[in-house]
Amino acid sequence: MRGIARWEQGRVTRRAVLAVPLLAGLATFGGCSRGGDSSPSIPTPNTDAFVAWPEKNIWPQALLEMPEAVQANYYAAVPNKALLQWIPCYCGCYATGHTSVYDCYVEEERPDGSIVIDTMSFG
Repeated sequence: MRGIARWEQGRVTRRAVLAVPLLAGLATFGGCSRGGDSSPSIPTPNTDAFVAWPEKNIWPQALLEMPEAVQANYYAAVPNKALLQWIPCYCGCYATGHTSVYDCYVEEERPDGSIVIDTMSFG
């Protein structure tokens, strides 16, 4: 899997700088869909159904069934935590504990390298 921007040895690469406007737009276009509502767009009764292995390019079936634009947002957001963690989410999801755009896409990072994706951005 290729990330849009990568951080190398603590330096910001040219690609990272160019990706800022694109990734910042994730919160607006296909980002959090709840607005100020605190109820999830798509229920997540079984967290295991939303586990992804980004390094192995393995994604949950629920994500693969989403429109390509939604999938592209996750593929861009997940590997770019170093950038997105500094972009505040402004759609109202801070009420659910989100502090950045990254939180709109990743609910949990696990020690084994897997993540649980947040379905808030499913639409």
